Amino acid sequence: MIRPRVLGNNWRKWRAKHGLTLTLHELRHTFISYSRVKTNLDLAEFKRIIGYSREMNTDKIYLHDIDKSPSELAAEKAKREQQATVINTAFSTAINNVAHNVAKTISPKFETIPE
Repeated sequence: MIRPRVLGNNWRKWRAKHGLTLTLHELRHTFISYSRVKTNLDLAEFKRIIGYSREMNTDKIYLHDIDKSPSELAAEKAKREQQATVINTAFSTAINNVAHNVAKTISPKFETIPE
């Protein structure tokens, strides 16, 4: 049996040598996600093999973006980017308003914030 600490230490050394940042947990998650999609095992057998209990919702944990098409992933990315732009614009406007009000409070002679 390999002790977890030995495995972890060896993985960190190998990872550093090859310039990777992938953790063992991430590697396991990726392997399980890919295997779940590519095998014909039923869910109960799959859970038994990976060591998960019946109560755990393995499908929700290990099936996510891997089963989506490139166009679906691109559409989701575009939607997230659009939402980020809206949020960034709202925050920028709020910050500019606060900065303007602070400047007016500190020195009432300012009509606008000097640039």
